[in-house]
Amino acid sequence: MEQERAAGILSDCFLIFPLLRQKLTLAMVPGDVKIMRRIQFIVLHQISKNKYIAMGKLAESLHISKQHLVNIVNLLQERGLVERMPSPVDGRVVLLSLSADGKKYLDRTKKHTTALLASKAQALPEDYLDRLAAVAGELVGLLEMLPEETVE
Repeated sequence: MEQERAAGILSDCFLIFPLLRQKLTLAMVPGDVKIMRRIQFIVLHQISKNKYIAMGKLAESLHISKQHLVNIVNLLQERGLVERMPSPVDGRVVLLSLSADGKKYLDRTKKHTTALLASKAQALPEDYLDRLAAVAGELVGLLEMLPEETVE
């Protein structure tokens, strides 16, 4: 019974993701560099977590094909947000890093999105905000406790 309960709870958690995507869409800074898809922003964010990351490792962590990642990185590189370099250890491996403009772009976009979300959240009653903060904190903590396993 406990396994069924756990599966039901985690299944409900997956319902949260599309709702978050719908309600908390990334806000582009007016007049800024345009990226057209959330996956491009997600790739930038993942690259920002590392000084350098191998393309293969990044594709694996995002559960996308290397070919798809190459297309995304090409676009981000054209916009001056990402830099590529061969690995000093293995020249066959391509490493990615954020350019200085990529770092600035992420910072501006996160601040702009946060400000927009904060203005929307002001419409919620104070007790809803308190409950949302508590539930979000607990959910993040619980999800971080789950083992990171890839299902093949």
